[in-house]
Amino acid sequence: MSKREDKMIKLEIMKDFYGDDDHETERLGFEHEGFFITEPDTSECGRFEVDPIKEYGLTKKQFDMIMNFNKIHDLSW
Repeated sequence: MSKREDKMIKLEIMKDFYGDDDHETERLGFEHEGFFITEPDTSECGRFEVDPIKEYGLTKKQFDMIMNFNKIHDLSW
């Protein structure tokens, strides 16, 4: 069993200022190596696309939950 397979990813809702928002928003994500990840299809620095299953050990269901929650709660548009 790989290191990622035996580690359960705990999803959490975090209230914070996101991007250029001037108001707090709720974002679903998880902690990974000291970063709170809310866009699991990008690297920790946000500059590169990654496979969230390989990079972070998420399941497809967890990935979909994060993306759907954050899309619904995005008040910036």
